[in-house]
Amino acid sequence: MSLLSLCAAGLLAAAVPLSAQPSGDALDAADAALRELVTGPGSAPRSLAAPMCRAVPDPKKPYADCRYQQPAQPWAPPSQSEWSRSTKGERASLVNIYLHGSLGDLKAYLSSAGWYTSLPDDFKNASEYVLAAIPVGLDEALRRLLGRPDTTAESALAKRVQEMPISDEFFCGAVEAVAFEKNNHILGGRDHFRIFRLGRADSAGVPVWALAASRDINISHAIEHDVDHERDFVISDLRSVGAIAAMNTVPLSFPCPPPPDGSSSGDGKAVEIFLKPGPPPGL
Repeated sequence: MSLLSLCAAGLLAAAVPLSAQPSGDALDAADAALRELVTGPGSAPRSLAAPMCRAVPDPKKPYADCRYQQPAQPWAPPSQSEWSRSTKGERASLVNIYLHGSLGDLKAYLSSAGWYTSLPDDFKNASEYVLAAIPVGLDEALRRLLGRPDTTAESALAKRVQEMPISDEFFCGAVEAVAFEKNNHILGGRDHFRIFRLGRADSAGVPVWALAASRDINISHAIEHDVDHERDFVISDLRSVGAIAAMNTVPLSFPCPPPPDGSSSGDGKAVEIFLKPGPPPGL
């Protein structure tokens, strides 16, 4: 999330300070963590010099630890954790869902489950979000103070706040294809995930997508570190609209410690989802 997108939250709750931003060089913090013993869930201690643990010079280009640089072949589940990269090249979001299916079908299912398409994090979208968020947030703060019922949920401004801009992340050199969000609360965070194009299909010729689901929490919209709950929340919503044909668990090893300000997994698992083709029932 950009600082511009967070301006509204800061204006709305002056008495609630934004979480302190990390200081110092992120690489130094990562290197300090790597000097400690690294043990992934269910795995033996790993090498402390694993190259995928460090930042990459240019996240917009395929990097050395990207297994999708191999010659074209049917997609297979990974054996170790995979991460998106921030614009600075640092590990950012854990990929915790691999989805087989059409992106168009997925968008239809998510829309029927109440998800919104996230807007690009540019100046125009961020400015419009701030202008919409200020009155909605002030109304929310006043409602909480006076114990009044919520009267803004269906307003045009409240709906506009649901489409909060999302910052770009990269996977194997490619920016997210699209991102979705839900339950966006100015003072309390949001559910969201990015979808990355792998450029691979399974043995049946169905395209496979990488999803990195996480929840932003509190006024600062910092990432909730254990992303298992958000992974399960996305799965629950897809189930509720009849989107899932089959599902497998993907056990992962973790050769790197969690990023200082990124996501991690408590159970050490990703999920492989096979999407039902066609629009959601009733559409």
